[in-house]
Amino acid sequence: MSNTITFTGLASGMDTASWVEALVNIKKSTLNSLTTKQSKLSTQQSAVSSIQSSFNSLRTSLEKITDSKFGGTFDLFAKTKTSSTADSFVSASSSSGAATGSYELSVKQLATATVAMADASALALKEESLMSSISSDVAALADGKTLSFNIYAGGVKHNIEVGKDDKVSDVLDKINGIDGINASISGGKVSISSDDGVDVVIGSSTDSLNIAKDFALLKNENGNYESFHNLTIASSSDKIAEVLGETAQGSFTIGDAEFTIDENTTFDDLIAEINSSEDAGVTAAFDKTTGQLSFTAKTNGSFNINIEKGSSDFTDLLGFTSTNSETGVTALNSQELGSFAIFSIDGDTKISSSNAVTSDISGIKGVTFNLHKVSDEDNPTTTIKVSQDTSDLLSAVKDFIEKYNSTLDLVDKETASDGDLYGDTTLNSIRNSLRSASTAKDAGASVYNMLSQIGISTGAASSDISKLSDHLELDEKKFLEAFESNPDAVKNLLIGSDNNTGVLTKLENTVEQSLKSNGYFTTRNNSIDKQITNLKTSISNENLKIDAYQARLEKQFQNLESMVSSFQSSYNSVLSMI
Repeated sequence: MSNTITFTGLASGMDTASWVEALVNIKKSTLNSLTTKQSKLSTQQSAVSSIQSSFNSLRTSLEKITDSKFGGTFDLFAKTKTSSTADSFVSASSSSGAATGSYELSVKQLATATVAMADASALALKEESLMSSISSDVAALADGKTLSFNIYAGGVKHNIEVGKDDKVSDVLDKINGIDGINASISGGKVSISSDDGVDVVIGSSTDSLNIAKDFALLKNENGNYESFHNLTIASSSDKIAEVLGETAQGSFTIGDAEFTIDENTTFDDLIAEINSSEDAGVTAAFDKTTGQLSFTAKTNGSFNINIEKGSSDFTDLLGFTSTNSETGVTALNSQELGSFAIFSIDGDTKISSSNAVTSDISGIKGVTFNLHKVSDEDNPTTTIKVSQDTSDLLSAVKDFIEKYNSTLDLVDKETASDGDLYGDTTLNSIRNSLRSASTAKDAGASVYNMLSQIGISTGAASSDISKLSDHLELDEKKFLEAFESNPDAVKNLLIGSDNNTGVLTKLENTVEQSLKSNGYFTTRNNSIDKQITNLKTSISNENLKIDAYQARLEKQFQNLESMVSSFQSSYNSVLSMI
């Protein structure tokens, strides 16, 4: 038998740490209950938030329809559409509330705008024009240097040189010096022909100047050459004063707007300024092929575009005006006058300054007729039909039904016996109010007083309870037939009138009340928030108590260990003495 006592682990030989942990865990039962309640409240709050989001979506879908009471583009019940039997002749568009019906249109004349066109010869290539004005190769020549091209007459080659200072007349004279060849220019076009059928070929592989390109020459079936477009001495990027001379500088007027040309103003600059001016009342354009500037009135009709010379000779130089050198009086040159549209609606002849005929001209509310082509024998009239457009309304009704069904499904799921909001009587009451309003009669409504009468119902009646549903369904055919038969009655049933509230308006009011600052969702969320806050405080206090309890236990067992250790030391001392 051993004379000593041996302890393992702690001085007492006991696992006091496990004892402390077990005692503390017993104490934590209250804390666990509190955290379980907190978790449940958080889950409930998440469920409330999901349902609130669903109610918001339902409200939005309802507002798409009920906002029709504000009229205009909001009114889905007043939307219209148009159709045409001949779109290429007359088409139409309509706004909400447009007069529905069928209209016969015949177009006698389209509206056109007046055009003021510059004199074609104003910027056209002339005999006195420099070759450098049309040929970049000639313009790039150094002084005293020349380029050359060849002309074959009856197979015989003739070389012609062109210098930087040569005029068009110089080149034409050299060509005319060839026996049997005639060259001339008129209206900006060059012609080169032969006498007595002599074969003429312009150009060779050794040419340093492509005269056919510069003169835009093509050989015709008679064997002669002619420019295929008018040649011009100007491009839109050229400075006006350099092309027309210094007298082009100064001011002139178009419409009620004054424009000024200085030494640096280009045709592009002037065109941009004219087109950005509302007072000018025209659109300016530069034809790159002919070198002609034109002004087109922005308003159709048979009237002149006002063009006044001013201190600049620009309008005279381009032929828009003519000034008498003796009297100094300036006259406006002739313009291509526009015309008014002449058409008939159901045999009633009308006139319009625009091909887009609005209701102030036609007298038909909310409809714009677009005239595209004059009627002919094959299409003497075009039938325009204006009818109700139910596409947006039908889409909105379908969206409402979808949101309504999904909202009720979510509420039913969360308030079921295994749901997070089981026993929430207020939420169930709101849900039942929605269900009742959607199936009940709307007092005061005429013709239709229940949604089922216009094709919105909970489905066909059945004796099978499993097939019964709170879901709304849409019989699209029945809905459209009801709307076509009496659109006002359908509108009154859905959104109300002076005599009734409207089913969807009632639903919207119920949903709106639940979403208000003092409604169900705010109140419920505030209640949950308050409970969670109180629980957090309780959990924090309970944790402090447990920490203190654990510290106290550890201290007590530590004292016990000290006592056992002291007793063991004394015992060992006695044994040693014995």
